[in-house]
Amino acid sequence: MSVLEPALGLARPDDDTGRKNMLQLIQLRWIAVVGQVVTIVATRAILHITLPIPAMAVVLGFLIVLNVGGHWRLRSRRRVRNSE
Repeated sequence: MSVLEPALGLARPDDDTGRKNMLQLIQLRWIAVVGQVVTIVATRAILHITLPIPAMAVVLGFLIVLNVGGHWRLRSRRRVRNSE
């Protein structure tokens, strides 16, 4: 390991806690997306309740974009910080 790696924010092999936490956050958001889709479909199909689908789609889309960005971020070699 070079002296510059920590200064550049590159991950050290023994410092992967941030990466694990980010991966868990991404997994939880995927579970939230699936749960929301199931709830929306069930509510419309079973209870026949009209829902604001465009607004709900925006929220789901935002979560999906966050997850894709998170996956992209994890592929980089930089250290994952708590603020991320």
